[in-house]
Parts: sequence; structure tokens; C-alpha cells
Amino acid sequence: MSSVLDNYDIGMKQGARAKFYGHDWNPASLTIPTEPEEVYQASKRHREGFALQRSELPEAIAVWDEKRFNKVKDIFMAGPFYAVKGRLAETLSQFDLGEGGDNPLHHLQSRPRNALSRRIFSA
Repeated sequence: MSSVLDNYDIGMKQGARAKFYGHDWNPASLTIPTEPEEVYQASKRHREGFALQRSELPEAIAVWDEKRFNKVKDIFMAGPFYAVKGRLAETLSQFDLGEGGDNPLHHLQSRPRNALSRRIFSA
């Protein structure tokens, strides 16, 4: 079994924040915010192996510190969920990922109001 879930460096001080459906943006801060209860419960079900609805995953992420986010590799955190980009996203998109599949996630460069969007995926 993979030990990727044991690597607590993934997602630490990455310079990005998440937005969940029906909620405001997480604050632009290096401290990890407390997620809303329904987001916490969804992440718990996800870790237990259940497929989630798209609306239970992050709606988008916004990068507020480009220098930090540029250091992030192809796997990173979108709230309490893992997300992939780049070559890893391309590779994973070639496989049947099961019931949950891959879920496009809008990645906003800079501030949410005047941002350019590109697709990344959360699983």
C-alpha cells in the first residue's frame, strides 16, 4: 500500500486556498483552516473508500503565493483532499479510476476575482 497519505509535507504552506460549494473561500493563510463540518465528513467518507459527489469536493483553488505554489509538485492538497496536476494528471486520466473517477477542479492563478483558470483534478 502507498504511504503517500503518511507524507504530511504535502499541502504544507503551499500558498493556495480552497473554495467548497456553498461556502466562502478559505482565508489566504499558511495556517490550515478548520473545514466546515460537511467537508470534514466528506473527507472522512473519502478516506474510508467511498466515492463522493462532485459537490462534496472542492469547487476551486486559488493561488495567493505564486512563489510557494511553484514549488508544489504534481500532487498537492485542495482543502483536505489530494489533487494532481501536470504529468501525473495526464497519466492518471488514461486509467479507469472507478466509481469516483477524476473530477476537474478549477485552479485560479492569483486572486479569485481576476484569475485565469486551468484544469487540475482531485480524486
